Amino acid sequence: MRGAQQRLALARDDAVHLRRRPLLRVARADQPLDHGRGDLPRRHRHPDGPGAAEPLVRDVVIVSDLHLGAHDDSYYDDAFSRFVDQLHGSGADLLLLGDALDFLEARPRATGESKRIDTSEAAARTTLDWIGLRHAPFFAALGRFAAEGRRVHVVPGNHDLELLRTSTQDRFRELVGAGGRSHPGSVTFHPWIFHVPGLLYAEHGHQYHDINAVNTLLWPEQPGRSDRLALPIASYLAEGRLRFAVHAVRHAVTLSAPALARRRAEYRRVALTSANAAVELDATTLAALDRLSETNAVAIVRRLAGYARRGAAGAVTQRDDYLHRAATAIDRVLRGAGVAVPHLAFGHTHVAERFPVTSAAGGPEYLNCGTWSPFLPKGLHDEGGRLTFARVSPADGARVLRWDDASGRPVELPGG
Repeated sequence: MRGAQQRLALARDDAVHLRRRPLLRVARADQPLDHGRGDLPRRHRHPDGPGAAEPLVRDVVIVSDLHLGAHDDSYYDDAFSRFVDQLHGSGADLLLLGDALDFLEARPRATGESKRIDTSEAAARTTLDWIGLRHAPFFAALGRFAAEGRRVHVVPGNHDLELLRTSTQDRFRELVGAGGRSHPGSVTFHPWIFHVPGLLYAEHGHQYHDINAVNTLLWPEQPGRSDRLALPIASYLAEGRLRFAVHAVRHAVTLSAPALARRRAEYRRVALTSANAAVELDATTLAALDRLSETNAVAIVRRLAGYARRGAAGAVTQRDDYLHRAATAIDRVLRGAGVAVPHLAFGHTHVAERFPVTSAAGGPEYLNCGTWSPFLPKGLHDEGGRLTFARVSPADGARVLRWDDASGRPVELPGG
């Protein structure tokens, strides 16, 4: 498992610790917020269909990075089940903010084949069924939650990009509804951004980690290969260092090619325009956000050279504020568009944190919901670094908490 943990640490998140800052007090509903949008909207649409609306903005409980399929420790499934059952009657919706599943590590185990990556729909179906069998308590817990009339929102991460496909989403819903009680419409997929206007902006975070960014996330297929996904370069670490080096060279060439610039221009003109209604952000704002994830061959080579110097274990301890910098830039884009929010939430790093994005009074907060997996950055190898989540409320602001499975209740994290 040591080799798998090293690959996960590299491909997933650089295992970074974001820079700690003094906590900013979260404004309550009866305190003024000036985020360029005015009062929090009383209604917001869900992307299930035209005009679909909720009567009130609900609390959102955010969990990420379970990496089901990359490990066989049933403790996490059982703890997650008890955690979700505790949410019944809470009035909150559940947001899985990326890497709930780990297709990269699970597929070779599911198929018994080599570690050569296979992103076909058939391989995704086989892998998802394999994960469903070994982590049945996870899907059963989601089914019970959805049966109570609560919504489950899913944002894919870089380890479960297969969930961008409609066929894989449908199978995921079937697994959630296997108990026969939940309604398929209670599970909603958001390919990039989960946005509650005036309250929350959330995405997994891999788009701002250069070796994990997908060039055209809403067009995830390889150009000219609609049956294969265009994975980020770090995914190929799963194939071993030699093949990874080959893919890295190809990736660097692609980043410098005029064809990619043309494809991204078309992507912004077509895909982002058609996506704007679902996330309630206009196409211009989405294009500005997409530009934040652009990278270049020089940056990729520099990062990979650093990995080569330090080795896999050294990369685990690297300090890098890429998500903090991304949150600052995202806030700048949203504020410029007049749609700023008080909370910006991410996963990906496996480090649960909460701190102000800017030094301005009443400014937005960065939230990271951490992980529900055995894979922790160096320095967090204790139970306090796992089973963490964020809760965002229009009435009570935001907190980052840890599920204490022994007592069956959430507890405060230091600085959360």
